[in-house]
Amino acid sequence: MTLLIIFLLIAVYLAQRQMLSFLRNNNIYGYNHNKNKALNCGGLIILFPLIMLFNAIFYLKVINGTQLLCYLLVIFSMGFVGFIDDMVGKIQYKGIISHLKQFFLYKNFTTGVLKAITGILVGLIISYWITAEKSLVGIIVGTLTFSLFTNLINMFDTRPGRAVKFFIFFSILLTVMAPGRILLLTIIMSPVILYFPMDIKGRIMLGDTGSNILGGILGMTSILILDGIKQVLTVILLIALHYIGDRYSFTKIIKGSKILSYIDNLGR
Repeated sequence: MTLLIIFLLIAVYLAQRQMLSFLRNNNIYGYNHNKNKALNCGGLIILFPLIMLFNAIFYLKVINGTQLLCYLLVIFSMGFVGFIDDMVGKIQYKGIISHLKQFFLYKNFTTGVLKAITGILVGLIISYWITAEKSLVGIIVGTLTFSLFTNLINMFDTRPGRAVKFFIFFSILLTVMAPGRILLLTIIMSPVILYFPMDIKGRIMLGDTGSNILGGILGMTSILILDGIKQVLTVILLIALHYIGDRYSFTKIIKGSKILSYIDNLGR
């Protein structure tokens, strides 16, 4: 087991270095919040190591075949629509409300609408596949959990390292809520932690490619490991965070709190 873990960590590191070279060689750059040029689509550096790791934990019987397929569906589908948004999305449309207005008022099918539809469909599929009771309520709650997590990580991805910190925080919270799944959550976090130093220093941006993948993984894992009541409470928390983010702006709230501002700037 120890040798396998060491081998996986080395493989993850090498895969991330290769993807970093791929982004540089193909000139995939963007501009961060300070208008400084930085590598974009950093989620690709996380995507391929995650594929290896999920196949490994399937081999270790941490997850079953259906759960493996669900994780792969999440990674590929959400990563793909995120990559489309990074490449051709219009920067003037900010937030899901803005995208929905464009669609319903002006019949403008934006990349944000594409992401929302994809998130709902993927959420429905994985909720049906891995919800034990197959009840309508369970599937709806699971779909909401998945869709809201996916969008929330995107809302936090406005400053270097912020979305990754939120992902790690919520992963730890899930570990506390379901301690029996600590191996699964630790393995999921490993490529994100290895990626984190590049993101926090502003050398690379997570992009919608990455925020979609991380949010989708949190949603998928929540559906998998949380029981009904905990999942409902999670949905309530996610809705509250969406309301706060849309109404007041997370950046303003963080700047107004010494503690949150310290945590947010930690490592930059």
